Amino acid sequence: MMGLCLAMLSAAGTRQAEVLLPDAECRAFLKQMAQSSQAHNTLKARFLQERRLALFDDVLKMEGYFYYRKPGRIRWEFIDPYASIMLLLEDGRTERFEIIGGRAVKARTDDRQISGEALSQILRWLKGDLEPATKDFDVQMYRGATARLVLRPKSESLAAFLSRIEFEIDSRSYVVLAISLWEGENDVTVIRFLDLDVNPLLPDGLFDADAPRLLTEGER
Repeated sequence: MMGLCLAMLSAAGTRQAEVLLPDAECRAFLKQMAQSSQAHNTLKARFLQERRLALFDDVLKMEGYFYYRKPGRIRWEFIDPYASIMLLLEDGRTERFEIIGGRAVKARTDDRQISGEALSQILRWLKGDLEPATKDFDVQMYRGATARLVLRPKSESLAAFLSRIEFEIDSRSYVVLAISLWEGENDVTVIRFLDLDVNPLLPDGLFDADAPRLLTEGER
């Protein structure tokens, strides 16, 4: 509990230096972000994921690799503390696989990772498909050292398990640096991207849901 409180106090201190942008400036930023995102055919990055729950002191930490390919495929490859693969395909289908004995075994999606609905929302912003998102969410943007975009769902069904999504965005390149998925006001999953590479060549079969496999170090 103490760790969560310190993390929230630190975040609050950082946000004191932020400025809430007027709606016109927010729309202009989103327009530039959409245009920039449409030029991203592929993306890859390392990521660090932390899940903090108000009822527990421990933070669940995971890390791995993230891949995106236009028009709408995402792969999360978890390597620590255990290996697994999560895929989001163009039809909105989410598939998750545990790696057991070096083989990918299909598994149910669990709440320790990223829900299919959250993945769909992330995908919209990565591909620059911002108009539907702005219709489904109340949108605010703050400007500080980076830009922080806050989305609060309008629908009660989505708000029941996802109270808001926050994107930390580089103000010059418009790439997403981090994503925070809030459940209520205290439980949060934070995903931070490292070593982001725009438009890299990606290995064949990366998004194959029929025969998924972990990549080798050389392929990453």
